[in-house]
Amino acid sequence: MPIWWNGYLYAVTNMHSMFKNCSNLTSLDLSGFDTSKVTDMYAMFYGCSSLTSLDLSGFDTSRVIFMDDMFRDCSSLTELDLSSFDTSKIYPEVYKYLWQNSLGITGYSMNGMFAGCSNLTSLDLSSFDTSNITDFSDMFADCNKLRFLALGENFKAIPEEAALVNKEGWVTENDPEKVVSGDGEYAIIKNNGKNIYIRFDYDTKLTYPTNIKVEYSAKYHQVRFKWDKVEGADRYGIAVYLAGKWRIQTQNITDTVYTSPKNLTPGKTYKVAIAARVNGKWDTANAVKNAVTVTIK
Repeated sequence: MPIWWNGYLYAVTNMHSMFKNCSNLTSLDLSGFDTSKVTDMYAMFYGCSSLTSLDLSGFDTSRVIFMDDMFRDCSSLTELDLSSFDTSKIYPEVYKYLWQNSLGITGYSMNGMFAGCSNLTSLDLSSFDTSNITDFSDMFADCNKLRFLALGENFKAIPEEAALVNKEGWVTENDPEKVVSGDGEYAIIKNNGKNIYIRFDYDTKLTYPTNIKVEYSAKYHQVRFKWDKVEGADRYGIAVYLAGKWRIQTQNITDTVYTSPKNLTPGKTYKVAIAARVNGKWDTANAVKNAVTVTIK
């Protein structure tokens, strides 16, 4: 985000504590922020306890090295999608000796990043790279309502010190009967690949399609979608994201397969969501979260 100062144009690199303790702030539009030069987002939203939603999908975090306490005490947030975040530069090797030797820092940190987000139920960290992180202390402390957690292949593990509440344990959406988080007060999860974790003491019955597979036909320029059956679902629906809006294509699918019309534009990319109707209710929120992106061949 460039700013003018004394007749010169500067690129902002430091957003340390930018909105810290804005406790009466309920909404925040950061769609115009250019964060491509920012290196410090430490405690950026710390204490924004009345903030109910936060869209950071446009944030470029490719240079950020500090994210400690970034969302601490954002106690009114219920969902947070950080799937676009690039965390690979947090305390990179080039800073190792500068910071560790001069300041005595002994690890790379996500300390307290979501601590105090007491109403957070869903968190998407599928793009997080924690390869350099050695300090996870209190990362999820007091996130007692967290029930859905998405991790990607570069988020290798959640250690006990991250303080992710365990209760009856965490399971994966693909194997909802097997607890994978140990039996202690806080979860210990070894993550392999891309997984959505669900807290076992909540109702773990899924109400949206998973394991979505895409088949392409270059001959007819169309795609076919297949997915796992959702228990109790009597209908499935398809929606496509077009011109900034989700547009329903059909809601009358009774099987677990859908084939698009023929002769779609080659090279055009679509975002597609598949929803299920269970007990008369459509779970569109999770359908959108699990949308797939396809490019016509």
